[in-house]
Amino acid sequence: MAASLSCHNNSVGPSDENQGGFSLTISVVNAGGNPVGGLVISEWNELSGFPVRSNSGGKARLQKTTAVSSITFDVASPAHIDLSAYDCDNQLVAPIAVIENAVVGMHVAHLALQLNAGTRVLKCRLVATTTSTGALLFEDSIYAVLWQYDYTLSRIGVTSATGKFQTRDSLLFPNVLSLPPLVETDATGPTLLGTFTISDSVAIVLDDTLTHQSQIFYRTVGKASNDLHLTWDPQPGSLPPLRPAGGTMLKTEGFTFTTSVRSQGWKLYQNYPNPFN
Repeated sequence: MAASLSCHNNSVGPSDENQGGFSLTISVVNAGGNPVGGLVISEWNELSGFPVRSNSGGKARLQKTTAVSSITFDVASPAHIDLSAYDCDNQLVAPIAVIENAVVGMHVAHLALQLNAGTRVLKCRLVATTTSTGALLFEDSIYAVLWQYDYTLSRIGVTSATGKFQTRDSLLFPNVLSLPPLVETDATGPTLLGTFTISDSVAIVLDDTLTHQSQIFYRTVGKASNDLHLTWDPQPGSLPPLRPAGGTMLKTEGFTFTTSVRSQGWKLYQNYPNPFN
């Protein structure tokens, strides 16, 4: 990814990463050492190498995110187009654009991902086949990053009566996957500006939905066994300001295309702006 605009492979992987030795245990007690159950847990990874700003709590945050991402591709000959988003365990997340008889030229698909998930890496795979026989004409994929600033969209679980939460789902923490550097693009098009990575630093939010108290922690999560001990002692003003939560379902915004720019060949460009939420 550091040297090109697309993944240049047809697999969705890394499909075997979720079968490794990763585990995460979060244990929560109050100031008196007693376990605290019923707390909603949210999380998101920090992004390294991306423009940042400081929020009211003084913690670095992304300078630019957007609710809609665009994916541009060039069509070299009339074809059936299927552009879909997949998770890193090879599961289909949602179709982005399906065009029964795409004309030659540049096409732009728009999508919005509003999922109850923290930082997440998806693969957007484009498959072009002939409309007559279904023969494969072109296939390529790019990485796209789902990054939530509103922690209410990033919930991963609830502490048990013993104050614990456990998971072996490494896809919740894409920093532990064997991913290349991710491409950073211009805000108005797929022009390559550089690369960024998903940091091992993770923001974890505990939320008591009954008392409306919340607390944020910053911890490191690695590829192996992670055992995090947190003390529930919420203080006012410890969380970043929230945007409206909006919907929690994945939505695709349809597609548009132009034919004024004639394509010289097949090409799939990196999504922009990125990351998005």
